[in-house]
Amino acid sequence: MEIELVVLEVDKSAIISKLLELGAKKVFEADMKQVQYVSGDLKIRVREEGDKILFNLKKPVKDAEFKMSEEYEVEVQDYEKMNTILSHLPLKFKRTLNKHRESYKLGTVKFEFDTYQDEHSFVPTFVELEGENKDDLYEAAEKVGFEKESLTSLSTSQIIKHYSKK
Repeated sequence: MEIELVVLEVDKSAIISKLLELGAKKVFEADMKQVQYVSGDLKIRVREEGDKILFNLKKPVKDAEFKMSEEYEVEVQDYEKMNTILSHLPLKFKRTLNKHRESYKLGTVKFEFDTYQDEHSFVPTFVELEGENKDDLYEAAEKVGFEKESLTSLSTSQIIKHYSKK
C-alpha cells in the first residue's frame, strides 16, 4: 500500500537543509519522463527514472486525508516499446510528464521533491511524503516543520489543474 501526503509550493533548499540536519539521506536525483494512461480508476504509466524503466499500475484506495493506492511495479527493458504496447490496448492516454525529482529518506518516510518541466513547468516545486503508515507521515511532516493544514492528498491531475487556473 502506498500512502502519500503532498505539500505545495515548498522552499526546497530550506526543507532539504532541515532533512539533512535530522539525518536524512539523499537516495535519488534525476530527470524523469513518463507516459500516463487510465482505465476506469486505474492509473497506468511507464516511467524512465534515471537508469531504470518502470511499468506501474496504481489502484486508488479511498481516504479523506491521504493519497493512497495499491501499487504494482516492475522493471521493463524498453521505454518506447512498452509505450507502443500500451498504446494498442483499450486505455485512455492521459499525459506525458517530464520532471526533475530529488528524494531523501528520513526513517521510513521518503521526501520526493518534484519540479515539473516543459508544458507543466508552471507548477511550483512541491514535495510528496511517501511512507508505510499514516502516523509516520504525520510525524515526519511535523519534524521538518510542516503545519497539518499544509498537508494535502491532491493527485498529479489535481495539482496541475490547481495551478492551471492561476
